[in-house]
Amino acid sequence: MGLLVEELVEGAGAAGVSKVLEEGKARGLGPLEAFCDPACLKGLRTEQARQDARRLASALRRHAPYVHTDPPREVLEELLEGIGFAAFLAREADGSAEALLSRERNVEALLEQVQRWREKNPDAPLGDLLSALSLEAVESAPEGRGVQLMTVHASKGMEFSVVFLFGFNQGVFPLRKAQGDLEALEEERRLFYVAVTRAKEQLFLSCSLKSPKGAQSPSPFLAEVQLEQLDYDPALGFHGRGAVEPVGHSHSLEQPPVK
Repeated sequence: MGLLVEELVEGAGAAGVSKVLEEGKARGLGPLEAFCDPACLKGLRTEQARQDARRLASALRRHAPYVHTDPPREVLEELLEGIGFAAFLAREADGSAEALLSRERNVEALLEQVQRWREKNPDAPLGDLLSALSLEAVESAPEGRGVQLMTVHASKGMEFSVVFLFGFNQGVFPLRKAQGDLEALEEERRLFYVAVTRAKEQLFLSCSLKSPKGAQSPSPFLAEVQLEQLDYDPALGFHGRGAVEPVGHSHSLEQPPVK
């Protein structure tokens, strides 16, 4: 529940979500109840985040009784509408019509898959569908060596020999909206440290030096880690080898000129 709020509610943040869950635990409340409780929601920094989190939790609680009884597609469609998922997709697309359309198509593909499963299993509840999807994901998981594409959040607890971190630019990592907000910046910094410490042997940090809007700069977080070797390649960007260790100070980064 906490990760769901962190992903879907703009401005919630990992620290705020933790505060809500801790307060809920102290009051004897489960995660869902905590995000419906005004006293617990004070852990979130903004009133908008508190309202959005409460709406999300309320929608989940309202639809929970129907998961095992009602037609799956109808339940999912109503749930997605209730939690404001369309707004989340638009925010993730960041103004790109193409990206938004792609995300909307993914959602529709999921709903169609649910509908097809329902037609084959007319009397089965949504709980059976979720179990089937989970089993299908496990059975179809690639074996052996390969590339895994995931978000930083999803990589928590994992380690890989080689890690590529893309979009390592000022305004992207950390997010532009976190600038000037010390608490939000600290959350971004913790997330960055999660990302770079997934690498056991090699870490590649890729950033763009120019865009249609003009020149771009690498993330300032680059100055906060100590790499044994830092290289720049026009095709690969900045990449380091060796252990990644935090340092107690920052320093300026001299980047190659933009051509």
